[in-house]
Amino acid sequence: MKAEDFSKLQTTPPVLQKAVLTDIVLPKKYLSKISSNPMRKKYSRFFSGDNLEVMDQLLRDGYRNSFDLIYIDPPYLTQTSYSHQVNVNDGKPIEQTSYSDVWKNNDEYLAMLRPRLMRMKELLKDTGSIFVHLDWRISHYVKILLDEVFGNQSFRNEIIWCYYGPSSPKARQFSRKHQSIFWYSKSLNNWQFFPENVRVPYSRTTLQKINSRRNGFAGSVYDFSRGKIPEDWWSDIPLTQRYRHEVANFQTQKPKKLLERIISSTTREGDLVGDFFAGSGTTAVVAEELNRKWISCDTSSLSLKICKSRLFPVLKKPFLVEKLNNTSAKTAYSVEAFFNKKHTSIKSLSVRLRKVKIKKNKRVLRSSSISPYSFIDSWAIDWNHSGNVFRAEWEDLRRVNSIPVTYEIKKKYSLNANLSQKIAVKIVDIFGNEMIRAFK
Repeated sequence: MKAEDFSKLQTTPPVLQKAVLTDIVLPKKYLSKISSNPMRKKYSRFFSGDNLEVMDQLLRDGYRNSFDLIYIDPPYLTQTSYSHQVNVNDGKPIEQTSYSDVWKNNDEYLAMLRPRLMRMKELLKDTGSIFVHLDWRISHYVKILLDEVFGNQSFRNEIIWCYYGPSSPKARQFSRKHQSIFWYSKSLNNWQFFPENVRVPYSRTTLQKINSRRNGFAGSVYDFSRGKIPEDWWSDIPLTQRYRHEVANFQTQKPKKLLERIISSTTREGDLVGDFFAGSGTTAVVAEELNRKWISCDTSSLSLKICKSRLFPVLKKPFLVEKLNNTSAKTAYSVEAFFNKKHTSIKSLSVRLRKVKIKKNKRVLRSSSISPYSFIDSWAIDWNHSGNVFRAEWEDLRRVNSIPVTYEIKKKYSLNANLSQKIAVKIVDIFGNEMIRAFK
């Protein structure tokens, strides 16, 4: 959604929409049966749509006072449109807009954020917390807004995430190398905090002083081997670019280690974590790895594609993908694919990607230098398709490390299987566009 569209939402009466369940993403080799109409509150969920409408639906669906933690990394008022760069096999990258962070002024930005923070407060448990991640451009204004919504007595910490990096030789001020994370609890005096999960070792200098006769430490003997609770400035977590294996080419991606500290310190296993500006999906990935349930949301189809590819390797339980009716991928490029199916043996069925066409602005793109297959990000098969819900392991993903996609998937079945059942194939291109084909 464009930044200017947010201001319209503040004056236009809301039209109640319900997100439609489109996908059930299954972990690898998931054996349990799952209905195409599951009990949604049992599962982690990714919503594709405007977060204000999504939160309104969650409140209607009984999620009031349900979240143990909400972390958001909203736009920073950078006055920039961010893009995602995709490389195809001719060596020329194609840029796709991720999201717009362009606003008329501070007031428009704060008018967008205020109702969303109010919904988040309603969704939080009384023992829950919210962490709001910003930088120098708008953080001080948002701090005042958070005081208004949550109360200044609920303010727990301003965490300064600081990092090193080169500076401009022509700079006329100190290098801006930190971001702020505001932590507010919903309750004034009863919030979850688990320091044992996030302790860090004492410095070498401190331990040398402890072993000295005049160490400056008085009172009872303390077990320094346990480590200490980190300060409210974190310099031990570098930017995402330092974690090469994590990079998903999403410009505002945050490192997993940052979210591990936040989630571990304020939640237990099984708790519910929310992120309503999902972006590259780091919150959901870390929550899944730490055995927390999660609900994420973003308007961008690119976000859904990246989140799904990052989640699939660590997935332990199914998660649901739900889309608002007004959500669709808007890209210049799209993929049209054709498949063949055949019985390869008396107990095996093979589905093969036969042909791919690339369309640019609805016209077929013909170029000898670009392989249409390089536009495919992932594809999967629902071997027993029923209704409009796609249930499948995502069997072939390019992921973030450019693993080549293969073009044939086989399935074994028993001799008494119903061979008239429907099969559905879904393909996702590098921009997040989806296409589905169903056949018997």
